[in-house]
Amino acid sequence: MGYVFHPDHAGHGYATEASRALLKLGFEELRLHRIQAELNGRNTASARLLERLGMRREGHLRESAFLDGEWSDEVIYAMLAREWRDRQEERARREKPARPAKWARQEERGRQR
Repeated sequence: MGYVFHPDHAGHGYATEASRALLKLGFEELRLHRIQAELNGRNTASARLLERLGMRREGHLRESAFLDGEWSDEVIYAMLAREWRDRQEERARREKPARPAKWARQEERGRQR
């Protein structure tokens, strides 16, 4: 999984939205078992994004890529399908609308009778 955005468009949530859509496509439509992302070790913004999405940091390869005339570290993040499903279930539980207070009062009256 990867993305590149022009700096003028950073900070608007586009990378988060696109990455979440890729994870959903991969796990729910394509039925992938695992999705992996690899990034430059200096890219802390992308690392934070992947962690917010629930991806796990699995590896740190020291000086494994030669970029812009110098050796750079590469960091690997990944998520398994079962982790995606667990995360979606937890999210659904948190976002489940609360019952209106009126219903709770009616149920309580019914139990008192």
